[in-house]
Amino acid sequence: MAWTSSPRDVRNTLTALADRASLDDHRAAWTAADVLRCWGLDLCKRAEREAETGKGTCR
Repeated sequence: MAWTSSPRDVRNTLTALADRASLDDHRAAWTAADVLRCWGLDLCKRAEREAETGKGTCR
């Protein structure tokens, strides 16, 4: 797969990294991404709840 590169295009770098990483590294990265996603979704829910109830800590 050929891509045209721009100074901000990291696809080639990420492809090379993915090719070199072990299966354990891929699994750990996938797990970390899922944990981060769940944390972010929970944070949004809590922030929305605080905004709705007016019980936020920032005023």
